[in-house]
Amino acid sequence: MTVQGEGRKRHVRFMKGCAAFLMASFVLICNVIPAYSSGIKTISCFSVVTVESGQDLNALAKRYGTTPEQIMKDNPKLNSLKPGMTLTIRENTKAEDVSRGSTVSWHWPVLGPLSSDYGWRGYKEFHHGIDIAVATGTPVSAARAGRVLKAGRLGVYGLAILLDHGNGIQTLYAHNSQLLVKAGEQVEIGERIAISGNTGNTTGPHLHFEIRQNGKTVDPADFLPQYSIAKQ
Repeated sequence: MTVQGEGRKRHVRFMKGCAAFLMASFVLICNVIPAYSSGIKTISCFSVVTVESGQDLNALAKRYGTTPEQIMKDNPKLNSLKPGMTLTIRENTKAEDVSRGSTVSWHWPVLGPLSSDYGWRGYKEFHHGIDIAVATGTPVSAARAGRVLKAGRLGVYGLAILLDHGNGIQTLYAHNSQLLVKAGEQVEIGERIAISGNTGNTTGPHLHFEIRQNGKTVDPADFLPQYSIAKQ
């Protein structure tokens, strides 16, 4: 074999060795450095707004980042604005989430069939959460770690708990028969906070669950882990 041929073989072996080293280094780095995923999605938030004196549709649309036409569409019985009346106003907002690895940040408060979804019930009423049909006495867990803002009887919600999770995120658990935490207490994700029931304005035993972002309700389906279960 010529000297030139031997040199070419050594060069090929060197290049192959470099490629193998780089590939091994890349795999090692990928295994050692935690994976980060980020994304920005648009979600629909709904605010229950009390009309103030002097407000018109244009002013409301500008304030809540929507259009007069969208407000009219979401409030089909609206003929004219009067101070003190309430409107449901849809806002499209950007929700940015960054998760480290595969960490799960939400937990279902109870498991059971969905008896009512988030959103409009026909053209008359907007449902600001989801209803999960469970028997009275079912343990209710915190969907996320946080601090108890309210725990007691909250109007149509009956015996209810409101948790604050920071960054403008809150969750509400309504129609319970018993509350196991008090305002000011800290709770962990999955911790038992109540016993489900049938208190407040209900048509049967269930848990009404809401997620609020900066004071506006959002669809819990955008946050909770995927869970395959039939709707009643």
